[in-house]
Amino acid sequence: MFDLDIASATAFDRIDGSGAITLDGTLAVTLSPGYMPTVGTAFEFAVGSSVSGRPHTIVLPAAITADARVEVLADRARLSITPPMFADGFE
Repeated sequence: MFDLDIASATAFDRIDGSGAITLDGTLAVTLSPGYMPTVGTAFEFAVGSSVSGRPHTIVLPAAITADARVEVLADRARLSITPPMFADGFE
């Protein structure tokens, strides 16, 4: 499990290395008091010479009413806050 503590759009936990990073398991997000990310905010939480795999589960705080997705690129992984999949009963 990787605990991603987020204090702001520019202050958050990050794995930053020069080697290969393999993602797996759970990505658990915790927010600092008073901070709420908005839809469209992205957090590059892993950067290395290569990044592979992906978290199987993303756990968001109950206060976040949006969804989130992880995008894995060749050398980084990004958590993005996205609009809820179902809004007003429609997808």
